[in-house]
Order: sequence, then structure tokens, then C-alpha cells
Amino acid sequence: MSLLEIRNLTVSFDTASGPFKAVDGIDIQVDKGEVLAIVGESGSGKSVGMLATMGLLPKTATVTADRMLFDGRDMRAISGRERRQLIGRDISMIFQEPMALTACMTGSDRPSCANCSGAWESWDMGNSKGTAICMAVR
Repeated sequence: MSLLEIRNLTVSFDTASGPFKAVDGIDIQVDKGEVLAIVGESGSGKSVGMLATMGLLPKTATVTADRMLFDGRDMRAISGRERRQLIGRDISMIFQEPMALTACMTGSDRPSCANCSGAWESWDMGNSKGTAICMAVR
């Protein structure tokens, strides 16, 4: 059984000109002990998708998913109190330090992330212009 399982996650925001879809149907599966690094261009929905998973988006966001389980609990249905107990203790997001991943630095130049050092060991950004978010689960 997966520790984190998300199926068909979609996030949209109400705007003056109509709904804006920031995330469109992503699937994620993370087993216990694994670390997930999400890499993409600025504005591609990395942060929005993970904030949606943790229930930390503003009320202007509409979040839907066919399945959103963490450790067997349906993240779409848990109470605010249960969510606050999980966030930070069992599930968290480690945001990119602006200078930690840059196209000007090779893997050997890049500072390591203390909580994710194992995930970065074999990953070299090289000349990529991507950014990353590391979502750590217990």
C-alpha cells in the first residue's frame, strides 16, 4: 500500500476572467521511505499541486481528485484538526532555495538539502532550467 496516492488531481482558481486551471489531472504515488522531487518550469503547478494535497490553498481554489490518500486516510475528507496534525509532522514540503538549484551550477557545485540529500546525490541539474520541490513523507 502506498503512503501517498493521488489520482487525477486538478486545481483551478476563480479569476475575474473565469476559471484558471493551474494543475490538470496529475497522478502521484509515493511508498513509505521514498522522497518525491517534483521538477518543472516556473508556473508549471509544482507548488499548487503539493499545497492542494496538504489542503493549504486559499478558498478561491477548487481542488478535485479521484483519490487523495495519505497513510490510508482520505485527505479530501479529513477534518481541519486531523490535517493540522499531519502537516509538518508526517507530510511536508521543502521549497527550493533560490540558489540551491540554478542552471549556472553543476551537481558538484550545488549545496545539498539536509533533509533530501539522498534524493539529490545522483541528480545533476546541469544546464536544465528546472526548479524542484521535495515532498518528504515519513
